[in-house]
Amino acid sequence: MQFHSVKLKEFLEPFLPLMGRRERQHWGSFYVQGLLSGHGRKTVSGLAERPGGVQQPLHQFLSNSPWDWKPVRRALAQQLVHFTPRMAWVVNDVGFPRRGSHSVGVARQYCSDLDQERRCQVGICLSCVTDQGVFPLDFALYLPEEWTNDPVRRRKAGIPEGVTYQPKWRLAIDLVDRVRQWGIPLNLIMAGPEYGGVPEFRAALRDRELSYIVGIDYQLRVHHGEFSDYQEPQSVLELTEKLPDDFWVFHRTGMEELMKSRFAKVQVQAMPKMGRQDCPVELLVAGWPLVSRPTDFWLSNLLPDYPIEELAQWTEIQRKTEPALQQMKADLGLDHFEGRSWVGLHHHVTLVMLAYGFLVSETLRVGNTVQEQTIGDKWEKLPDDLKKEVVDYIDFLIQKYDIR
Repeated sequence: MQFHSVKLKEFLEPFLPLMGRRERQHWGSFYVQGLLSGHGRKTVSGLAERPGGVQQPLHQFLSNSPWDWKPVRRALAQQLVHFTPRMAWVVNDVGFPRRGSHSVGVARQYCSDLDQERRCQVGICLSCVTDQGVFPLDFALYLPEEWTNDPVRRRKAGIPEGVTYQPKWRLAIDLVDRVRQWGIPLNLIMAGPEYGGVPEFRAALRDRELSYIVGIDYQLRVHHGEFSDYQEPQSVLELTEKLPDDFWVFHRTGMEELMKSRFAKVQVQAMPKMGRQDCPVELLVAGWPLVSRPTDFWLSNLLPDYPIEELAQWTEIQRKTEPALQQMKADLGLDHFEGRSWVGLHHHVTLVMLAYGFLVSETLRVGNTVQEQTIGDKWEKLPDDLKKEVVDYIDFLIQKYDIR
């Protein structure tokens, strides 16, 4: 992986002082450079083999140094994220498969990366996704109750006293609350079925008056419209298979003509686990690729008349997060941390976020430069009368939509 050392130094200037002493700033810069350099495992021992590396102080910086990672993540988010009309915060599970049992939070649990139960650590990542790319915002480590209820394990891993068991959906809401306090722009929240299928998660978003489009499992049972004592609930798959053809709209999901899906929307009430009280009407969105039946389902609290084409576009944006997380693993070693401590893992994840942030910023900088040059060249070649038409039309749009 190639990168410009001078550009990296400039990029890191606002963040390194947040780590405190000059020695920490030195090792923070060294660590990020190591994450961006070459291949192989991005562990302390591996990075220490680089020129200028010394394992003991590097390990001390990562696993024992008291610098707070939250201000670094806040500063990174504030620098990278700028408002665009299509911007979503996306919640994802991130699995780190492990062989041993001593790494903080490791347990036999569902690993989303492998789509099966494995001994692993599970993190919750909150990312900002736009048409321009994916920007990681914050991260939380899920601790199973076998960890939070074990004083010996807690002490050895250095888990803070105030950290208690929280279900993953609750950790995700805490991330949303924290990042909102940073002043990061937000249009809506998106998440997969492991979150969207939890009524408490959707209720917490509604309580905060946040719009959402969240995935659900095809077996989720719903009522079509208002609850009726005489109406049996049905799965979202059963419901959408019965929808008339005029409910479905074709939407191209890729550059190729064959990359098409049909999308439909209908108002439903999701069946609660107990009783029928306080079940809001939500918008069920279904995606039907060129296969025998619908395969993708979401619930949303957007208005019923929200255009189906725009709903389809939002679901496309959500799909960008998984490749970005895989890149953070494959190229930057997100899952390479071999330490056992709470602090060490969070420091490592934060430094990976910095490395990825640098790659994103350079991609945008180079892309914007090329785009500006291309647009500028094309503009200069336009006839003067056509230029005037374009300018007049822009003025018209500014006045019509009161754009300031």
